[in-house]
Amino acid sequence: MSITAYGSGALAARHAETSFRSLKTSLADLQAQLTTGQKASSHAELGASAIKSLSGRATLATLEAYATNVSDATFRVKLMATGIEQIARIGSSLTVSLPTSLNAPPIGQTSAIASAEDGLKQVIDILNSDIAGRALFGGRDASGEPVEGYDLILNGDAGRAGLRQMIAERKEADLGADGLGRLVIQNTASGIRIQEEAAGLPFGMKIAAASASGSGLAASSSAGPPPIADFAATAQPEPGGTIALTLSLPDGSTTTVTLKALTQPSTDGSPGFVIGATLADTQANLRAALRDAVATTASTSLASASSLAASTAFFAGSPSHPPMRIAGPPYATATAIVAGTASDTVIWYKGDDGAGSARETAPVRTGDGTSVAIGARADEPAFRKVLAALGALAANAFPEGDATATARYAALAERVSGSLADDAGIRGIATDFAIASKDLASATDRLGAAKAQVRDMLSGIEDADPNEVAMALLATQTRLQASYQVTSALSRLSLVEFI
Repeated sequence: MSITAYGSGALAARHAETSFRSLKTSLADLQAQLTTGQKASSHAELGASAIKSLSGRATLATLEAYATNVSDATFRVKLMATGIEQIARIGSSLTVSLPTSLNAPPIGQTSAIASAEDGLKQVIDILNSDIAGRALFGGRDASGEPVEGYDLILNGDAGRAGLRQMIAERKEADLGADGLGRLVIQNTASGIRIQEEAAGLPFGMKIAAASASGSGLAASSSAGPPPIADFAATAQPEPGGTIALTLSLPDGSTTTVTLKALTQPSTDGSPGFVIGATLADTQANLRAALRDAVATTASTSLASASSLAASTAFFAGSPSHPPMRIAGPPYATATAIVAGTASDTVIWYKGDDGAGSARETAPVRTGDGTSVAIGARADEPAFRKVLAALGALAANAFPEGDATATARYAALAERVSGSLADDAGIRGIATDFAIASKDLASATDRLGAAKAQVRDMLSGIEDADPNEVAMALLATQTRLQASYQVTSALSRLSLVEFI
């Protein structure tokens, strides 16, 4: 057991030792601050400022998480916007090429049909695009490709009808067994009567109006049921007089069959009827010409409208709402439409088809209480419209030797071109993503400013000022040096030197 000396000298010595150690500790702390740039190596050493530091760090971590969300979303929106722009270009390009292709007979596969096939494949690929396995156009279901493959969509598989089969069935139902578009044509005493096969039949051509111009010709129509149109030659007509029958088609369009009274058969193929030597001859010619004109309209305009209507119905299908099919076979005498099933019909879209806005299926948090909606579904009406137009053209054939091929192709090309030209839906989606991109850019700026502010606050709490540390270090070194010198001098003192 040692006995600690007591007295003023001993107390002074202990005080000097404590001061010396304190200075050495301060010197080490200051050297560490100068090296690391930090005031402390742990929050515990920050004292009362530790709570502010921890709170600031938590805020910064939250801001960093939001910034990561925004960065990922910005890339995603850029990729989606590029895809949407490409879909718009595919449609506009075909819109330009289709009228040009009408100048050449559609022998076999025209370049426009090849373009439609390629365009359909490209649109499918775009709608199946993903980032790191996350589908971009599947709505809330981002687990896999939301759209079936091109071949399955067009051709189906064992037991399941694809687009081509649905178009073929719809054409049969619309044209009817006699090819007159489900219209019944009967001779009357002075002319001809045309009536719909049955009231409310969902197939074929519908009588919209009937008219006549010029002396000797008469026309009338009745809403029925079923609707009826009567045409007659009550006297020998003057050359140039006309009769006109306006018909509504399955795709919502209308077409008008116009026959002109001629003195001799037309040499340019324009529709008309020849004024005969007698009124009976004229009436017979009118009946034959109108029947032929209705049949021609059915095989061309109706067939093309039927193709587009069937394609539209096919692409309207989704997991929750399968496409509507023709009740049959037989299809030529079908009278009803029924819902397909996943076992007998290809459901082209496999993604989320829930209620609500497609954009809201993928909200991105950009801050506390703020978000940007960047979701999309491949089955949005604008995309379906493009797919239906491309599909209607890609699924049709215009073989060599088909007498109706040229007129049928022209009618379908006109409808497809008109459908694609109306791109307001695609432009609307593009606008949505342009706005989202702008909102994300604003969020990036806002988060950057907020992070800078928090970092400044943390710097004031945690960072050591190198100038202040250097000055304190110099002062501590000076005090420590002085302590060394005093201690050294005292250690050399003796009683003789003191006396």
